[in-house]
Amino acid sequence: KEGLGRVLLARSREKELLERVRADGDQRKVSLVRGIAAIRLDYPRRARAELERTRVNGKYPAEAVVYLALCDAAEEGGEKAVQTLEKVVATTRRHKATAQIALARVYMKRNELTKARAQLEEAAKDPQDYEANALLGQLYLDAVDMGVPPETALAPLQKAVERNGSHGPSRHLLTRTYLALGQFAEATKQVDAWTADNPTSDEAWADAAFVYLHTGRFKDAEAAVARGVKDNADVQAFRVKAQVLFARGYARNAFASLERANKLNPKDAETFC
Repeated sequence: KEGLGRVLLARSREKELLERVRADGDQRKVSLVRGIAAIRLDYPRRARAELERTRVNGKYPAEAVVYLALCDAAEEGGEKAVQTLEKVVATTRRHKATAQIALARVYMKRNELTKARAQLEEAAKDPQDYEANALLGQLYLDAVDMGVPPETALAPLQKAVERNGSHGPSRHLLTRTYLALGQFAEATKQVDAWTADNPTSDEAWADAAFVYLHTGRFKDAEAAVARGVKDNADVQAFRVKAQVLFARGYARNAFASLERANKLNPKDAETFC
């Protein structure tokens, strides 16, 4: 069960993991992977409940400590999480890279990008790593407004996808970077590979719709929206759906999609634009 959970995590299929892989009795390793899936889906309370089951004699395994710190960051702010993760980075070897990536996430939320970059560059030295490289690419993209050219993100994102083509965040960020640079053929190649690798991924189809829209494939974009933008989609997906529907001439439905995006995040400036 733990092995299946790890594979699903590597393939960015966290929702499927929570549906299929359940802990029977005292299966702490299963609870651990379920907790990781929950925090990746931004369900900190659910993640904490799962990770609590990994405790033995009052102590948690090091990997659980890392993800409990991310729960703390989501629920209470970053100070406690930073202290915990800095300690784990300094004291553990086996899960050091995992802790460094988690610490970088917290630093990024606190806009401490120099500290985040140092952690990610160290974790990215692992020849099998893809997560640190993906987050390093995101960091560079977040710093575009500070003068960092977007093409800086290409190298780490390309490395992440080469090492794990099933990692959704890597595919998403690399696709959007290619679009920002006007490299539409490369962006199309990414979404086609992603939807072929994981045809059940709503995120992959939403990105495909966005790429097809920008390359003039409006019917394909509409078909991708129908597959990928469900009732439980996020703000970005509903914005993509609105753009595609406007392009197809369905203004009323498009505006309804924008209203849905606005309800999900009333302060999102891009929805208003």
